[in-house]
Amino acid sequence: MSPLCDAVSLRVFLFKREGVDVFHLRLAVGMAFDAYSIHVMEQTQPGLRTACAILNSEGPRANLILVEQRKHESATAELLAALRAVPELASSPVVVLGDAEDPCAERIALQEGADAFVPLAERASELPRIGRDLHRFWGDRQLSKSA
Repeated sequence: MSPLCDAVSLRVFLFKREGVDVFHLRLAVGMAFDAYSIHVMEQTQPGLRTACAILNSEGPRANLILVEQRKHESATAELLAALRAVPELASSPVVVLGDAEDPCAERIALQEGADAFVPLAERASELPRIGRDLHRFWGDRQLSKSA
């Protein structure tokens, strides 16, 4: 799969729940884009402050924000609102990586301010699908910006 983005400037912020290992999500992002810079933060105020510090010290703003969520939690809504309130992050697209088993998860994520929803994988064999979904979202976004 060839990337639809400038590999040098793509920066991904992945906000994860405390105690969650995101090794497999990093692999899925790698499947979506040939080269990227991924920063993993906790879904907390200190995590948000860390993201802002990275942005202020390293140049270009985030291109893509991923929010990991297994079950719908009010903390996710609070995080999405906080992301939209930070000027450096406000215009970055946000994708919630959420519970594939919850029939309302996508609708809720979009209502709370996410730009897209990608169901999380239950098995490692599903990771390429997450990569394809992220790649498709990014490609569609880039096409709509150039139109």
